Amino acid sequence: MKPSNDFYIDQLGQYKVENAQLKLDIFQQQSNFQCQLENEQLKSKEILKDYQKQLQEHQREMQTYKSVFEKTINKLMEENNKLQTQLTHAEIEKIQMNLSQQTLSECKQCIHDLSNPNIDKESYELLQNTIKEYKLKFQDIKARNEICESKLKACQDQILKLQIQIKEKSELEDKAKEVQQKYQQQLLKLKENFDKQSKELQQYMGALNDITKKLEEEQIKNDKLKQEFEQEKKRLQEENRRN
Repeated sequence: MKPSNDFYIDQLGQYKVENAQLKLDIFQQQSNFQCQLENEQLKSKEILKDYQKQLQEHQREMQTYKSVFEKTINKLMEENNKLQTQLTHAEIEKIQMNLSQQTLSECKQCIHDLSNPNIDKESYELLQNTIKEYKLKFQDIKARNEICESKLKACQDQILKLQIQIKEKSELEDKAKEVQQKYQQQLLKLKENFDKQSKELQQYMGALNDITKKLEEEQIKNDKLKQEFEQEKKRLQEENRRN
C-alpha cells in the first residue's frame, strides 16, 4: 500500500523544520566560532603588544645597565691608573728611603769619627753639613709621604663610593666583585707600603734625634777640651815668662 499524500506532506514539513534547525545550529556555531576567533585574535594581539612592550623595557634596562657598567668600569680604570701612579711613587719613596738610610749610616760613621780626639775642624764641619743635608732630605720625604697619605685617603673614599654603586647593580654583581677584589688588593698593597714608610720614618726620626743628641754632647766635650787646652796653654806661657 502506497503512503498517502498526507504522509509525504508531514515528512516534508518535518524535514523543513529539521533543516531550519540545522541551519540555525550551523549559524550559531559559526557565530560562536567567529566570536571565539576574534577573542583569541584580540588576546594574541594584547599578548604580542605586552611582549613587545616588555621587550622594549628590557632593552632599555639592558642599555641602562650597559651604560652604568661602562661608566663604572671607566671610573675603576681611572682609579686603577691613580693607584698605579701611587704605587710608582711609593716605590720611588722606598728608593729615597734607602738613600736616606745610607746617609744615616754615613752620619753614624761621622759620629764615630768625631769621638777621635784628633778630629780636625774640616771633618767636624763636614759632619755638620752631612747632618744638615740629611735633615733636609728627611723633611722632604716626610712632606711627600703626607701628600701620598692624603691621596691614599681620597682613593679610599672614591673606592668606597664605587663599591656602593657596584653593590646596587645586582645584574653586574659577579663582575663587580671581581673588579672590586682587584682594586682592594691594590689598595691593600698601597696601604702596606705607606704603613711601612711611616714606620721607617719614625725609625729614622729616632735615629736622627740620637745623632743630634750625640753631636751636641760631642760639641760640649770638644768645647770643654778647647777651653782646657787654652787654659793649659796660658798656664805654660805664664810659667815660661816667669822662668
